[in-house]
Amino acid sequence: MGRRPALRPSDLVNALAALKQAGVEPCTLDVLPDGTHRWHFTKPANPDDNDLDRELAEFDAKHGHG
Repeated sequence: MGRRPALRPSDLVNALAALKQAGVEPCTLDVLPDGTHRWHFTKPANPDDNDLDRELAEFDAKHGHG
């Protein structure tokens, strides 16, 4: 088995440019243990929002606290 070619920084820049030109913008890139890459295109709805904080605020609002 041959070695998989290394991913160069210029490869990433070119891939990002092509994706943006196609109208999509990835938010993360995973490098899997077998050396393959996986792009993620869905951003979290509200990355600064902590689920527990949101749930506590909803509970307080329903129960008249705060």
